[in-house]
Amino acid sequence: MKYLTKFLFLTLFLFSYCTRNTSPVTSYQEEYIYSNSFEVSEDTVGWKKYGEISFFSESCPYGGSQSLLVSGGCYSPHAYFILPPLVENSDLILRFWAKCLYGSSQVNLYLLTGSYPLYGIQISFSDTLWNQYSDTLFYQSDFNLQLELSAGGIVPGAMLVDKIEIVKMQ
Repeated sequence: MKYLTKFLFLTLFLFSYCTRNTSPVTSYQEEYIYSNSFEVSEDTVGWKKYGEISFFSESCPYGGSQSLLVSGGCYSPHAYFILPPLVENSDLILRFWAKCLYGSSQVNLYLLTGSYPLYGIQISFSDTLWNQYSDTLFYQSDFNLQLELSAGGIVPGAMLVDKIEIVKMQ
């Protein structure tokens, strides 16, 4: 009986220890700073380009009916969009779906000082299947943001991009 009590106590202790949640649950809300699924011509208003951009009748999962086709060669970024400054420091998440048609591609998000990048994140990919990509950037208040799309480089390339989101963590 003495051993049975010790065995039960030890079993309960190990069970409760192994099943406890050791990582704190973090809860946050998302505030969309930019979101675009490239469904209508108004979705490209404000985008500047050095390469070619056009709508393509293929989209990522749950991405509507079309995506943005970006192609170009040496001079990059092939398309970019400048967002106005935010008023407070925060973490920003860049999320998007993309695939390469040929070559390699890159999506960047930079903080700008004037017209020059201060620092940012670069997501490079060459997969020919739709994938979702994301990364986090610490944003310092009062800087513009520049979202860049580039396909290829010295060797021309092309990519499809869809459901771009820049989300502020609160």
